Amino acid sequence: MKIWFTARNARRDELGREEAERLTEAGESLQDQMQLLREEQAEMHERIDFAERLLTKGPPPAEPPAR
Repeated sequence: MKIWFTARNARRDELGREEAERLTEAGESLQDQMQLLREEQAEMHERIDFAERLLTKGPPPAEPPAR
């Protein structure tokens, strides 16, 4: 009976390691995705700032009519 318990505990430990590895990989994947989102957000923020600067300048002055 002791062998059965030992085998069962070994299998549980193996499943625990597999689950830990799976969770670690999932966590790393989420971190990578968050980094991509941060980079995209920063790029969008730069574009919005650029558009706001253009809009606050107003339209270019009209050229005088040609004679």
